[in-house]
Amino acid sequence: MLVPIKDYMEHVVCYGDAQTGEVENKYKKQTTRMKLPIGGSLNIVRDGTETEIIRVSVTKFEVHSYPAVA
Repeated sequence: MLVPIKDYMEHVVCYGDAQTGEVENKYKKQTTRMKLPIGGSLNIVRDGTETEIIRVSVTKFEVHSYPAVA
């Protein structure tokens, strides 16, 4: 089941399912889907915020989020 993944400002960045590794990103009428292996990561930079999503195990993602450096 896809659950929201949020940045440090509590904005939804994407949706993810830790069990399958599926990550879905919707932005400006475009949808991107991918599968992260355990240990795999994805960086999303949007609206001045950079968010790194790491699939740690089949039960959780680790999320690091901070203001993007120009």
